[in-house]
Amino acid sequence: MANRKPFQTEDHTDFATRSAFYYGVGERDRHELAYLAMGVAGEAGEFADVVKKIIREPEPEGHISAYEQRYAQLVDELGDLLWYVSNWMNVLGLTYEEVMALNALKLAERYPHNTGNFTYHQQQKLSDVREALAHGHGNQSIDPNG
Repeated sequence: MANRKPFQTEDHTDFATRSAFYYGVGERDRHELAYLAMGVAGEAGEFADVVKKIIREPEPEGHISAYEQRYAQLVDELGDLLWYVSNWMNVLGLTYEEVMALNALKLAERYPHNTGNFTYHQQQKLSDVREALAHGHGNQSIDPNG
């Protein structure tokens, strides 16, 4: 068996970009933004619906739990949600790593007692990402009137 590289975030970004076929793809206008926003909301709703069903279903004695029965559905919905998020990041010119770093920094600043202690080096790397984005890296022009 060949030694394969695991599927990486950049692989998913490339796949999501290549498989995007909706009206206005790549236009970076309000129609594309609305489509992607509705896609995120719709997939989040589908994920929530699976969770609702897990909560609603009784736990049978000696049988597979509702969570175990619906695990594959949860994974499917998360994958669909990631597809839309990945295309949003493409529109905004961001990478998964940048979004994750900014989120970690925001949460560490907001909840320092709950997020553990970042080392100085980690905080500096996250701050560098924030600074680069503040100065236009990743900032794609979006036509609000398109």
